[in-house]
Amino acid sequence: MLMMSMDIDSSKQISKELKDVELLVDVGRIVIFKWENDDNLTIDYVSKSITSYGYSKEQLEDQHIKYFDFVHKDDIEKLKNIIESAIIKKLSSFSISYRVMESNGAIRWVYNRTILLKDHFGNVTHLYGYINDITQMKMNEEELKLRVNYEVERNIEKDRILVHQTKLASMGEMLGSIAHQWRQPLNNISLLIHFVRDNFSNKKFTQDDMNDAIGSVKVQIDYMSQTIDDFRNFYQPAKDKNTFIIKEAIINSAKIVDTQYERENIKLDIKGQEVELFSYENEFMQVIVNILNNAKDAAIEKRKKGSFEPKVSIDIRRVNNNAIIDISNNCGTVSNKVLSRMFEPYFTTKFENQGTGIGLYMSKTIIEKNMHGKIGAKIIKDGLSFSIILPIK
Repeated sequence: MLMMSMDIDSSKQISKELKDVELLVDVGRIVIFKWENDDNLTIDYVSKSITSYGYSKEQLEDQHIKYFDFVHKDDIEKLKNIIESAIIKKLSSFSISYRVMESNGAIRWVYNRTILLKDHFGNVTHLYGYINDITQMKMNEEELKLRVNYEVERNIEKDRILVHQTKLASMGEMLGSIAHQWRQPLNNISLLIHFVRDNFSNKKFTQDDMNDAIGSVKVQIDYMSQTIDDFRNFYQPAKDKNTFIIKEAIINSAKIVDTQYERENIKLDIKGQEVELFSYENEFMQVIVNILNNAKDAAIEKRKKGSFEPKVSIDIRRVNNNAIIDISNNCGTVSNKVLSRMFEPYFTTKFENQGTGIGLYMSKTIIEKNMHGKIGAKIIKDGLSFSIILPIK
């Protein structure tokens, strides 16, 4: 009798708590369910708040509307699978989000939290839980996804513009360099042609003299042709990786800026180990040219303030499985603020009052994204030092 009395009191307490919970959810979008553990998820109990979805409590409890009629048809299998998985894994509860259909056909997203009720033998007899309307949250998530995708597309477009601007700037530099390097050979060819014209009727002007003049012209033309090849190979995009010697690639890069360095009396010193690398050679050369051009621009600005002997030093070494390239110059320093933003896109304050920025941003992209390395800069005495670290294997 005592045990029966305790059971009755316990049942009354549980019933009271359930009624209190019902009162809390009757006016909201939270609905409490108790289902039988069968193929149809038969509803034993549903709270009155189901009316917020357009259904009556009686419609579902009397099986006029089954629970899987309430669940969106595309999410039924997902719900069945998670229930089956929870039972097999002997979980005490599970959570899932899925769509449901209101009586007027509107689709709502719900969050479902359910506990598994077992008998004395450990068999799951019922499922007891609630659903909560999270439609607005899902809409906010979708809106956020769309916003993120939009911003990603904008950034991609910005990068395309940056690449295009870099190509245009590179083409301008290329044409200027070619014109400078061709000026002397063209002058030599002109002199040789005039020499042949003026001496052609001269009896002392032999066939050998003619052959020597033609040979000299050919040498100048070959030089001009080689200049074109050097620039064309440099600006041709590399789709595939290839094995190359870093020092040789840097020497070839220096040819691109050689005439500009001569004009500005900048000394370039390339030293270090013969380190072999399997990567994108042309893109690496573009990085070197960008840094060398920055040093040249800085030297021009520093000369406006006073005379000095500009120098750029490049050192290559191997440390474990990394190739390290240090490029330092004495062409003027920058503030810490400029240093911290030097590799940012559209940041145009370079060397205090010159605006390029795009080249260094693209250099960082090439080294870190394409070649999986690292690039950085630091202030040294009278100048800057760039450090590039590239994995060899």
